[in-house]
Amino acid sequence: MRTLVLFLVTIHLMIAFAGGKTVNAGEENRAIQEPPSRFDQGPREGNRFMREGGRPSPPTEAERSERMKEALGLSDKEWKAIEPVVVNLIDKLRRPPRDPYRFELRASEEAVNNKPPFEFSVLLPWYKEPGFLMITITESLLIVILAGIALRRHVQLAQSHQRLVLTNKELLKLDKMKSSFVSQASHDLRTPLTAIKGTLDNLLLGIGGALNEKQTQILLRATRSVDRLTALVNDILDLSRIESGRIALEKTTIQLNTLVEHVMQECKPAAEQKNILIIKNIRKESITAHADGGKLERVMGELIGNAIKYTPDGGTVEVSLSKHGKTIEFVVKDSGIGFTKEESEKIWDRFYRTNESKQIAKGSGLGLSIARELVELHGGTISAESQPKQGTTFRMRLPSDANHLR
Repeated sequence: MRTLVLFLVTIHLMIAFAGGKTVNAGEENRAIQEPPSRFDQGPREGNRFMREGGRPSPPTEAERSERMKEALGLSDKEWKAIEPVVVNLIDKLRRPPRDPYRFELRASEEAVNNKPPFEFSVLLPWYKEPGFLMITITESLLIVILAGIALRRHVQLAQSHQRLVLTNKELLKLDKMKSSFVSQASHDLRTPLTAIKGTLDNLLLGIGGALNEKQTQILLRATRSVDRLTALVNDILDLSRIESGRIALEKTTIQLNTLVEHVMQECKPAAEQKNILIIKNIRKESITAHADGGKLERVMGELIGNAIKYTPDGGTVEVSLSKHGKTIEFVVKDSGIGFTKEESEKIWDRFYRTNESKQIAKGSGLGLSIARELVELHGGTISAESQPKQGTTFRMRLPSDANHLR
């Protein structure tokens, strides 16, 4: 009888541990995924296992034993006979190892003698699985590593930004010092150059006495050298003003016909030395513009002077001035050395000179760059069309009204 009761208790416990489902003997590797809960539930409100204040308290071992006996419907004598076995079994199931279980129960009643084996495994909760713990540790380490990398990157970017700010301030300071030095040096150079130029002109006029042919040629060469140096100083001074934004337009209503005639007269001696024919194509009608006459004279002189400089002896230079609607067009066309299409995009860069131009004449490479800046300051455009050995055409377009000025 005792053995049969023990068998029934064990089956009852199996049902409780399996979540109320019967587990048949002989089923191997059956996993019990829910921990035993029927006998471990805390006392419900209204029973005798209550703390003061109405809150349930955890049952003691004696209370737990009493509840199991009542749940199985056993007498004190019957319960005492099987209590050690049941308690031991519950303790083992409450802290299950990972290894599979093999549970055997032998029941005998008169001639019946069975020993049915029952093998099963008890799964750990998902948060206690080794794989989950490994993933959690790996993810935590990865987060720490990525956070460290991000923090280090942030610090590096902040340091780089600070260095750039300091470098930029230093460069701005140096640029301001450079512009100030160039401007001051240019002014200081112009004063003695003006005096030298005046002296040479007086000597050529014969104020110091009559000159022979050799003396005249020496003075002319000296005059041309002073003119080139003066032009270079003016280029540097204008470039410094443009970079610093200190250049301003002195706007007046000017007669462009008269201005072009004046510039052509200034360039005529250089053309005569190379036997170059200057063709004038200017309409008789008066063309006026609201602009800075001195700045436009500088641009026109640069274009006509370059045409003469890079045109071979005996060539031609054609100068045109026309008006189309509200647009004024000034064109200089020569029969000079020309340049390639690739070079046409670079001739406006500061200090750039084509290979052909370097072999023909000296220069700073600043003239066209400054000319473009001055034309754009007037709200106009300047362009060049050329082919090697077939000459070049420079075209300057300006609006005729006063609203274009910056």
